[in-house]
Amino acid sequence: MRKALVRKGLAFAILMAFVLVMGAGCCDTCKKYVDEGKMYADQAKASASKAEMAARNAEAAAADSKAAADKAEAAADRAEAAAAKAEACLMKKMRK
Repeated sequence: MRKALVRKGLAFAILMAFVLVMGAGCCDTCKKYVDEGKMYADQAKASASKAEMAARNAEAAAADSKAAADKAEAAADRAEAAAAKAEACLMKKMRK
């Protein structure tokens, strides 16, 4: 996900360079389109920032989920071991 964001960041940088070059000296119509391009570039930058933040949040949530799953698995293993001990104790008492 982050690699895609880096590629989009590169595309964004190229777009901004193009916008700056186009804005250097053109007619009013061209400048209008350059301003429109800048607006869309700013929107793209904001969206990329939000996407990166969402990716970080998703990674953190996935790590938390994995940690919880690992704890649940460990608890299940301990419960299984306790059940085996209880069964062994019961069998031992039944033999007496």
